[in-house]
Amino acid sequence: MAHNSELVADEAAVLPGRGAYLHATERCFQNALKRRAFGRALRTESQLDTGVLREKLQTSVNNESLNNETVSKDTVNI
Repeated sequence: MAHNSELVADEAAVLPGRGAYLHATERCFQNALKRRAFGRALRTESQLDTGVLREKLQTSVNNESLNNETVSKDTVNI
């Protein structure tokens, strides 16, 4: 979800506005950046700051790795 030109995770899916889903992997995140998918999915033409979402994904991936769980099936609601 875009909030003040910042891409944020809406884990509870309760924030108002348009959202999108993303697999909680660095690969999917990088592909979305490369394809400019966030702007299209959220229907915004302004540049979005992805820093907060990147940190959230890195934390999520690191925590999952410590727990030896697969992260490919997990998604992040943005």
